[in-house]
Amino acid sequence: MTNRELLYIKTIAETHNITHAAQKLSVAQPSLTQSLQRVEKTLNCTLFDRRKNGLFLTEAGKLYYDTACKILSEWEALLSQLEQNNAQKGGTLKIGASWYHTLLVLTPMLPDYRRQFPLVNLQLTEQKSADLLQRLERRELDLILVHEYPAEYPAPYDAGDTGLLRLPLGEEPFCIVLPRKFALSGQEAGKPYPVLPPEALKGIPLIRFSPGQRIGQICDFVFDQAGFQPPAAITTYSFPSALELAASGLGAAILPEGYVRAQVGPDAPMQVFSIGAQYHAYWRSAAVYPAQTRRAPALEAFLECLKRDREKRRLR
Repeated sequence: MTNRELLYIKTIAETHNITHAAQKLSVAQPSLTQSLQRVEKTLNCTLFDRRKNGLFLTEAGKLYYDTACKILSEWEALLSQLEQNNAQKGGTLKIGASWYHTLLVLTPMLPDYRRQFPLVNLQLTEQKSADLLQRLERRELDLILVHEYPAEYPAPYDAGDTGLLRLPLGEEPFCIVLPRKFALSGQEAGKPYPVLPPEALKGIPLIRFSPGQRIGQICDFVFDQAGFQPPAAITTYSFPSALELAASGLGAAILPEGYVRAQVGPDAPMQVFSIGAQYHAYWRSAAVYPAQTRRAPALEAFLECLKRDREKRRLR
């Protein structure tokens, strides 16, 4: 009797249906039926009563089911312990993130993780969110940190692979940054900066981001809500470049609030404005990783570190 056969019979018992069990196990229905027949022939007993409303355990089947649950539980515990031992010896954890997530999320939390798993070989790949998601779907990475569109954005859900799970890490609003020479004024509304409607930027060139970047697509969405698209002053890929170009007087830029707060001091030659909630000027962050019955301890600990860091940022 193999672990696979134990799992097959257990799943049939819990779903009461061969078709549903096959779907859950990702196996062909004829193959699952043959496995059940083979087990019953080997044991010389019937494990299920075939009724109109499904398959139900016989007395022999109940005994088999209880035993299968115990064996599979012990097997999972053994594998978990072996993985724990292997993780203590080392192993590799492949993480993907944008440079901004590296700065905002990974830099403050990695020392805590490294103290728990000093021998794990951490490998960091820095790319834009769409490219990271493709690599995760090919299972080239163990976990990625991605920026997702606002909930109101007219686009498919980012992590469309049903074999992926996501851990929400929070939302970050965007700000308008522009030189003081434009002398615009916003309204105080309980936000970190005065609120300026995007319509106020009509006639002011915008420092845009590359079309494939998530922030550039969200900026286009914001101006769609405002009913116009400002002229482009220049296109860049870099937050630091966009900020410096705005400071030089080239035009306005829209940047994440966390980045602006860290980079723009009170004496900077720029104005900073928040954007009203009705324009949906924000993005969401999430950790995305494969759905697995059993996760490696190194990955499990990494997720716990992300959760603790998320709570710390919420309390700030």
